Amino acid sequence: MSSQPASDFQLVDDLFKRIADKKDAVGEDGLTTSERVVYFTWGALGILENGSFQYFFENNMNAEAVAKSLDLLGLTTLACAVREANDKISEGRSNSWEQKLGFLRENEAFFDSLAQHVVQCGSEIERKLAIYIPSHAAFFSKGN
Repeated sequence: MSSQPASDFQLVDDLFKRIADKKDAVGEDGLTTSERVVYFTWGALGILENGSFQYFFENNMNAEAVAKSLDLLGLTTLACAVREANDKISEGRSNSWEQKLGFLRENEAFFDSLAQHVVQCGSEIERKLAIYIPSHAAFFSKGN
């Protein structure tokens, strides 16, 4: 039986889970750049698929880390969408989640449009990560 992943999705998702476990153990700063690219890109896609930018911000996703990861994959327009959403939520100038949630709801169409743009590119994100992972394999921790 081959140890090769059955699909690009499986390759990316299996590595993401390993990296997420490592991040839980050592924090974001303990991840290599390559691990951060997979963690932030795949994690953001899953969150945006499940709950748009409301869920993204509710889970305190690091928007700049996501954008940088997308840039490193050559997905500049998607990185711009994440930065645009982050800039917009910053306009709300609120530290409380309740106020941010109100701002998100008031601007729901805007945030959903940006999230939809990212989600519609899910196959491209998966493909880019499936290419990225083997070419950066030496930078992924084997022990996690």
